[in-house]
Amino acid sequence: MNNNGIILREFRDVKKSYTLVFKNAFKFGGRTSRKEYWYGIISHYLLLIALGLIVAPIIGSTKNDFLRICFSLPFILYFIPVLIGLISIYYRRMRDIGKKSLFSFVLQICSAIPFLGIIFGIWTFVLLCLPSFDTKTNSTSFAEGVESYFLTWKNSFNYSGISKRKEFWIFVISTTIIAFPLSLLVSFTSNLFVILGNEQSIYFLKIIAGFLDFIGYFYFWGSYVVFCSLSVRRLRDVGKSPYWLILMMIPIIDLIPMLLWCTKTSIREEIQ
Repeated sequence: MNNNGIILREFRDVKKSYTLVFKNAFKFGGRTSRKEYWYGIISHYLLLIALGLIVAPIIGSTKNDFLRICFSLPFILYFIPVLIGLISIYYRRMRDIGKKSLFSFVLQICSAIPFLGIIFGIWTFVLLCLPSFDTKTNSTSFAEGVESYFLTWKNSFNYSGISKRKEFWIFVISTTIIAFPLSLLVSFTSNLFVILGNEQSIYFLKIIAGFLDFIGYFYFWGSYVVFCSLSVRRLRDVGKSPYWLILMMIPIIDLIPMLLWCTKTSIREEIQ
């Protein structure tokens, strides 16, 4: 299939997923595939952002309450069914990876907790990126995950060959898990030293803070280098040009290729 055919097929899938969010808005049973979930989520979020950018300036520029209601009403009428649809598709997607509704509900509540919600939000994101439960042919043990993580570091400057989906996400998830508490620890020690002052009795805190700053700096830039080479190999594995790495370097926008391409299986597996 040529590139035009692939683009047309993906566009049809996006359109179908977009429609199913409305059609199955009150359907909390059943299952939803990973592709349908992310296509539906991204398409609706993009449209909501676009509508917000159009409606907000108009509402802000007029002082007439009636006009404000008239311009706000279409946005509200669209937002409410979409919100219900996004909630129901979340439960169907979690059921598709083998999670019970009670677990999904608790995880959703925990994601709203200040501070801790970041950790639970990352966990939720990772779960929603998993393949369907029935299609899992094998699981990854902790030892295999650690081995894959260090092997990725070993290939920091290897821009040739390919990287499988499992290798890519093990590195991304592991790096996130390590970087988050490390950044908190660096921030805590630095602020503690500032609060206590420069007395000689707490001089050791300055040494610890400096050491942690160095570790954090080294880990951040080292992970960045590894991510670049890993992304090039992952893009090649799904049949995309390595030059798409430029798009993956832009904050927020990088989520689109990561979700659409880096969660796909190898192009060789699709051909087979």
